[in-house]
Amino acid sequence: MFKRKIEKDLARWKESGKRCLLLYGPRQAGKTYTLKHFLKANFKSVVRFSFAQNPLIIEGFGKLNSLNDFFGLMKVEGDIPPTVFHLDDIQYYLTCQQSNRQTAHSDSLSLVELGRLLTEQTPHRLVASGTLPIPNSVQETDELEIMRLHPMDFEEFLWANNVGSPAIESTKDAMAKGEPINDYINRTFLSHFHVYLLVGGLPEAVSLLVKTHNMGAVAHYHRYVYGLCQESVTNYTQPPTLSYRLTDLYVRLSAILTRPNQRFPVTELLDKSSGRYENFASNVASLAETGALIQVYRANQPKLPLKYSKAKAKLFLPDVGVLSSNLLDVEGKIAVLGGYNQSFNGALEENAAAEILSAHGFKILTYWNSSAHGEVDFLLPINSVLTPVLLDSGKGQTALHYNHTALHKLIRDHGFPQAYVFGETNLIKESDAITKMPIYLLDFLRPND
Repeated sequence: MFKRKIEKDLARWKESGKRCLLLYGPRQAGKTYTLKHFLKANFKSVVRFSFAQNPLIIEGFGKLNSLNDFFGLMKVEGDIPPTVFHLDDIQYYLTCQQSNRQTAHSDSLSLVELGRLLTEQTPHRLVASGTLPIPNSVQETDELEIMRLHPMDFEEFLWANNVGSPAIESTKDAMAKGEPINDYINRTFLSHFHVYLLVGGLPEAVSLLVKTHNMGAVAHYHRYVYGLCQESVTNYTQPPTLSYRLTDLYVRLSAILTRPNQRFPVTELLDKSSGRYENFASNVASLAETGALIQVYRANQPKLPLKYSKAKAKLFLPDVGVLSSNLLDVEGKIAVLGGYNQSFNGALEENAAAEILSAHGFKILTYWNSSAHGEVDFLLPINSVLTPVLLDSGKGQTALHYNHTALHKLIRDHGFPQAYVFGETNLIKESDAITKMPIYLLDFLRPND
């Protein structure tokens, strides 16, 4: 089992006394695997049930009216010790329940109601996991904690590849002090990051890499996951006419990300009869909640508090490895391993950056684009200071001397005290405001560094 950072959050939940947990996130991010091992190691009695491909039980859960109905479906009889009931793949249950609420079974228990009754009337715990958008009506309470699991970040990827903590901690220390990183460690971590761009952070893909070193098997798995993500797009988009357009566009998203401006063609999704944008925005927001997409909005002004335009969003895949397997042939993958990725307009780096940043507390991601300045990849609030971030997919000395016109103009006109350029380099102070960093240091950025 790979070490995951969320294990600390799960341990905190156990000690908190809360007895309900909802863990959600993108397909194949490791929700089931992580929970199975955590619950087995920390609780004496665990009953797990998966709703995947079990239509009869799904229908039964959609008709729950009482705890007795629940225990009957779980085949629990008589007095039992305090038990954790783990309901996995609950998106199938919720889809069925929504359908039942429109028919004769409108009084069936919701998942939240089931958890409330279980904790009020029994000593048991309820853990639910799946790929689903969280409704606004579902909020954390004294008994319920909600967590999101992302794919493995770069540090977790290093752990999986047996990179020692001393090297990682020395790198973090150098970053905090603004000092160059040990040259050997820097070159090693850059090489690992090139592999991360191809493999991504889905645990099964990382496992295939570690165990077999077979990139063909990794790519085959990525294509399977891409199909699952398309299924999520279809299942969570309404009305069906919009679902067809959005699913078709999702299939073509990899190619869209290689365009110079990476814009999402919103006009292809508008309701032709009304021309309304609201349905599109609502559905994309739901898909982002499931983890099927990552949104990066265009900022209206380069200042805090950030205001942004949802109509001019960039959309990215939830895992850079899935994108790589959709884009690259063997020659392209060899080029990425060597640090050369300019032919795709930095699509892999920007997708990886969006994925990593969204996993580390940057809840709303924005970019800047204007006729006066050009484009800057991200505007990040770090310690309450808005920080422009530029990704440079150049190689070696090219990255050190490239003229980042848009960034310099933005600093000149708005007086930003700090800005970062990430690329194939070591940590270098270019000017009073601009610091160049190796691209893997993106993984160590936090909103409150």
